[in-house]
Amino acid sequence: MTKTAARKTTVCVLGLLLGLVGGLAQPRAQQATFTGEYTIHHATETGETVTLLLALRLTNQTNDDLVVSRLSVRDSAEPSLVYEALPHVALPSRRPVVVTATVTVAAAEFARWNEAGRPAVAVEMDGPDGQVEAAWVDLVPGDVQ
Repeated sequence: MTKTAARKTTVCVLGLLLGLVGGLAQPRAQQATFTGEYTIHHATETGETVTLLLALRLTNQTNDDLVVSRLSVRDSAEPSLVYEALPHVALPSRRPVVVTATVTVAAAEFARWNEAGRPAVAVEMDGPDGQVEAAWVDLVPGDVQ
């Protein structure tokens, strides 16, 4: 290998390493677009279902004020199953919004929430091409009234 070829190889390898390290040093790029806290109030089990009041404190982490087409509470094991859908929810940029809904979920889903799970909540928006775009809300337990 000539000195020139060795130098080019070294530059390429260093460039790849710097790219990898640079990617690791930017965790904010992976930040969730929608975050929030949740509290479950007044859960009543009736056979195979549980009816509850779900209180959410949601924050839109983007720089744009949004009115989402639909906020949906879904089954965490079968996300295509929607338990409740709230139309036209305003989510201003970086300001928390409290949303409450009475939701009836399968008893198995409620059991998952109680076993270190969490409600599966999606924000749905109409994309520029008319297709619905969905994003999960990164939820943690909290004290939402």
